[in-house]
Amino acid sequence: MTLSREEYEHLHYILQLLNKSSERPAISYEHCKTMDITYWDKLSEEQLMHLEALASRFARTSDIFLKKLLKFLAKIELFDVQRLRELLHIAEKKGWIRSTDIWIKIREIRSYTAHDYSLTNFTELYQGILQVIPFLLEDIQKTKQYIHSTINID
Repeated sequence: MTLSREEYEHLHYILQLLNKSSERPAISYEHCKTMDITYWDKLSEEQLMHLEALASRFARTSDIFLKKLLKFLAKIELFDVQRLRELLHIAEKKGWIRSTDIWIKIREIRSYTAHDYSLTNFTELYQGILQVIPFLLEDIQKTKQYIHSTINID
């Protein structure tokens, strides 16, 4: 696939953002994946800070991947995408992501982290993030491989 110079530069910029952003949730995931978060009130301040960092990094990285990279890939591949679900179906068919259903769950969890400020269901929230982070990181790698094999970008 041949890109214009402007498209190439924009894609390169998005990949730089994603590369910087995707390192952090992996680090947070390693800190948090073995925590027993069943009893929220028994976690230390340090554990809570790690979980909060995980949620923030997860939200930021999933946004960059979905809203910037996948939308841009769909655009340069000439898909007219109006809705998120359409984008996810295209991404699954193209092999950029493993599953539309998983990404719908990722978006639901991401929305909850950004918009629900209540003090309930923290255990459920963080269990959900810990469950989907590996899929997020795997799909980032899959999509980067696709880009490198079809677009020849550094």
